[in-house]
Amino acid sequence: MTKTNKLRSVLMSLTLAACGSSGGDGGGTPDAGGGNADAAVTTADAAINAELTSLSISTQPVDTASGAAVTVSVEALDADGNLLSDATTVTLSIGADPGTGTLNGTQSVETVDGVATFDDISIDEAGAGYTLVAASGDVTAETNAFEIFVGAAASLVFIETPVGAESMGALGVSLAFVDQGGNIDTSVTDEVTLSFGTNPGEIVFHSSGNGTSMLESIDLATQTPLGWFESQARQEVRAFMTNEADGLKYLLGRNGAYFALDVDADTITELGVSSSRVRGLAFDALGNRFLAMDEGTSGLHEVDLVTQVTTELGTVTDATGAEGHTAFTVDPITGVFYAVAKTDGQTRRLVTIDPVLLTSTDVGVDFANDGVASLSFRADGTLLASTGDGGTPANTLYSVDKATGVMTELGLLPDALGDGEGISVIPARLHGNVTAVAVDGVVTFPDLRIDASALGYTLEATTANFPAATSAAFDVIGAQGFDGLPTLDAAAQTVSEGDGTATISVSIDAAQSHDVVLTYNVNSNSAELTNDRFFNIRIPAGATTGSRTITLVDDAVAEGSRTINFNLENVAMALEGGAIPSHVLTIEDND
Repeated sequence: MTKTNKLRSVLMSLTLAACGSSGGDGGGTPDAGGGNADAAVTTADAAINAELTSLSISTQPVDTASGAAVTVSVEALDADGNLLSDATTVTLSIGADPGTGTLNGTQSVETVDGVATFDDISIDEAGAGYTLVAASGDVTAETNAFEIFVGAAASLVFIETPVGAESMGALGVSLAFVDQGGNIDTSVTDEVTLSFGTNPGEIVFHSSGNGTSMLESIDLATQTPLGWFESQARQEVRAFMTNEADGLKYLLGRNGAYFALDVDADTITELGVSSSRVRGLAFDALGNRFLAMDEGTSGLHEVDLVTQVTTELGTVTDATGAEGHTAFTVDPITGVFYAVAKTDGQTRRLVTIDPVLLTSTDVGVDFANDGVASLSFRADGTLLASTGDGGTPANTLYSVDKATGVMTELGLLPDALGDGEGISVIPARLHGNVTAVAVDGVVTFPDLRIDASALGYTLEATTANFPAATSAAFDVIGAQGFDGLPTLDAAAQTVSEGDGTATISVSIDAAQSHDVVLTYNVNSNSAELTNDRFFNIRIPAGATTGSRTITLVDDAVAEGSRTINFNLENVAMALEGGAIPSHVLTIEDND
């Protein structure tokens, strides 16, 4: 029997006794005025509806994992220690707070038969020595101390995302495996992989002419050069395209050879050879092939990406009397193929190509610039064009109205080689390690970089045992250059061709927040860099030194010593501080 029911029973007995007979046989008559009965009932009501005097914790909280439910019961008592029958509101709050935690769940409840029960409250922050305070008006009670401990990991979350990052600058990204309350579970050692969630950035690959095999990477938003690299095709790159299905860059050399270039792995594979005058490339989304147009004959060629067989499909009929085509691409939205038809010597016009019927259709007016050498589409279907060294102005980027052929100048392409032959627009890329293992529940990506400036990037993190996590949106701004003075470590070095390798090292006097790429002109009579005109050395973000190793050719021919001269492109920058702008590598013959 509860305290309340026991009290009711006692009071009822008193009431019945007051109403009974005064005779000895127990059957007396009731009091005519009813005074005793009224007095007894008033006494009972006063006891049952007594005022709250104290609160008592009847169920104490126990040590519990962060975010898990804690159960607490509180009794509402009168001055005699009896449970109150009327409903009373009791509120819980944190008393002692060793972990700066937050109390979640239903924190105010009404008593039922004098007892308030809290069964869905929780605390997020781990800590030992928490207490809870129950209150109803001015009356309070405090629980015993208890611990909120770190629970098993429930999710993967970003704990550091980029702020004001520069293109090719270190982003500063880290994640953690956390329990329900957001505390890091240090026992987790899972592997995490990052990729783009939202990728608004774009870069332009700009191929060189002048007999070189160099490609330039350019931030499309700011038209800032991100660096040159050697395509290893060993011949002039006349056109190229990117197939996002496999991530490879497909190059077309001056001599009609096709190559598949993996920029990240730094590997290149020759796919085949066709006419030496093929200029444009376009991936055919209908099958595993890409198509190419011949500049001189308007012949359409097909390269099968599975068999790597090159086949001439036929000659495109052009009603405008085109003498050939200098560019070729495909709209990623509509699938329509576009080309640049060359008529009357250097006059250029935009046409569409039907690769099945082998016909072309004139789009509109002649191009305002007669030196258009390449076409490429942005992901949103915007058509871009670039001019080569014969354009006026040369090496210039344009947007093109697909319906009329009207060109709008976007700006000059940075081109140290002075002759840009092809462009290919591709989405921004993540650089650095994109996979890492958690240490004490935390995963860091210290060298992660993005190569294009844009607003609204997000990253997605995936792991085997937890749901994927998406970062908050962040922006990447254009690279700000660098203010450190570059210098080669030595003006000269001599090695033997039997040494296997030679290393060229460079340093700057101030570390930067982004990678620094120093480009050196190459003048060589050696087998090591015969076809290379540029030589890049990368200094990682946060570092002041960088180096690049050259593999030496150890032949059996007695040929005497050979030399490679490296000269910094911006010599004035180096001379300004008395630094070493050039380096002579002498390779002694060992035969």
